[in-house]
Amino acid sequence: MVRRHPDAHFVLVDDLEFTGADFEAGGAFCNRGKGFRPLFGSGTFRGSFDGAGHSITGLRIDASGTADIYAGLFGTLQGTVKDLDLVEATVAATSTNGVSHAGGIAGRVQEGLLSGCSVSGSVTADWAGGIVGHARGTAIRGCRNRAAVESQALYVHGYAGGIVGEATRTTIWDCGNEGDVAVRCLREEGVRAGQTSRFSAGGIAGQLWGAGFAANIQRCFSTGGISTEKWEYDDDYWGSLCMSGGIVGWTRAGEPAAVMDCYNAGPVSAPTAAGGIVGYAADALTMSRCYSVAEDPTAPNDSGGGIAGIAHDGHADRITACFFLETPACPNGVHWWQSGEPPAQDPTTPCTDEEMQAQECYEGFDFDDVWVLAGASGYPYPQLREQRQALELPGAPTTTAVASGYDGVKLTWTAVPGATGYEVYRALDTGGPWGLIAATDLDRRSLTDAGLATGTAYHYRVCAVTTDGGLTVRGADSEPATATPALAKASGLKLKKTSTASVKASWKAVPGATGYQLWRAKAAKGKYVLAKTTGKLTVTDLKLARKATHFYKVRAYRLVGGVRVFGDWSPVAKIKL
Repeated sequence: MVRRHPDAHFVLVDDLEFTGADFEAGGAFCNRGKGFRPLFGSGTFRGSFDGAGHSITGLRIDASGTADIYAGLFGTLQGTVKDLDLVEATVAATSTNGVSHAGGIAGRVQEGLLSGCSVSGSVTADWAGGIVGHARGTAIRGCRNRAAVESQALYVHGYAGGIVGEATRTTIWDCGNEGDVAVRCLREEGVRAGQTSRFSAGGIAGQLWGAGFAANIQRCFSTGGISTEKWEYDDDYWGSLCMSGGIVGWTRAGEPAAVMDCYNAGPVSAPTAAGGIVGYAADALTMSRCYSVAEDPTAPNDSGGGIAGIAHDGHADRITACFFLETPACPNGVHWWQSGEPPAQDPTTPCTDEEMQAQECYEGFDFDDVWVLAGASGYPYPQLREQRQALELPGAPTTTAVASGYDGVKLTWTAVPGATGYEVYRALDTGGPWGLIAATDLDRRSLTDAGLATGTAYHYRVCAVTTDGGLTVRGADSEPATATPALAKASGLKLKKTSTASVKASWKAVPGATGYQLWRAKAAKGKYVLAKTTGKLTVTDLKLARKATHFYKVRAYRLVGGVRVFGDWSPVAKIKL
């Protein structure tokens, strides 16, 4: 139905799932082995498609031809796609005499809007992006890529990006990449020889440029590996310009662009230039409030930098508040392109790992509205607030607490779907304050809290934790569970007549007991009086009434802060003198 209505508005009302049989010979989407035919592979979709939070699983596309190719769920888009998840999609496009473009959502988007979409699986083309292959005049917001993205560079240029392969006059914000992104030139010897080729890979965009207008990437992150490889038949170092950046691979000279409030936590490598944030930072690029913890961005000829692989030395003022992890192999934030003198002072800041875990390191960062340090979340560096909150919150477990001896409490809790671990909190009052006592992995759902005070009530609650691409969120806390460590019930009370007026009593030891009290009565349910207090397991009760029956019971106690805390009574024992 969508194919017949290029200007209509659609809402997905349920999850969709393709099976392997759908793409086999005789299957509904075999298409001569090419799989699903992209919606509007020719022509343009100008309407809107609302995924409504639903998913499409197992999409398979293998588009090929001799001219320019556009492959994705949508081939060419000039409308809106939002709130749609593509799960384990396989999208590939090849062209023998043109440029192939592929993205999970769309091959090409012109003046459109993509919002709240995610893709996992793999995407392959000359210009490849996890979400869209080529975007022009487009807004991309709140999207996440988990797919492996690869440009095979069969055309003269190859671009690969976690979100978009090539972005022109496009704004990208609140997006994240967790997939590996690579450019690997696979064309044969002699094909388009003699031309200078640009191969660039970026965690968010392979190439970013304004084309006379601004192009911006804001509040985005990448944790996947970013790499480019030279064409094996190219012996000239500058014959193939291979750039990799944690956020952007390549920016064009003279074209305004900006990268702001972004971070990279994945490895970066390239033959020409590799940067923690940008591979090649042209003269019109502004970078501000970014950091990278990529260890040793790798490139020959020292063209590797903690922030930028190569940047023009006359435009150091365009880089502000950028920080990187300093290592022996990566002592510099930028490799300067020396058309003149390099700047007197590098505008980037090298930091130790310890410094990069402290808020004080990041001068100029907005920790009220944009950034947050997650504390015990498992990711020690700043996170973007919107990205952190974009993760689906796990539910609350059900927690049970029972005493475990005189100084411990054993906790158990139920599994929570989607959780990657759990945090356990304890308090002396249900109103708090609550303190974290343990963080466990997914497979551990029990804990014994030891070293507690006997007779004190302890309250516990457990929350599920989800970690995704270096970001961590806590789910709702369980209802409090309460237990009180206690001495075991005294047992094994035995009585022995030692004379006509005395009785020897003995009992079993109670773990953790400081001492014991032996009480006596004239009847089993009568009034008991204290006969003896002792630290031993036996005692003799003297001067008893002759020819009478005496009833005894014993209990253990433990001194806690100078106060006796008692265990339960033993069963009553009797003896007749």
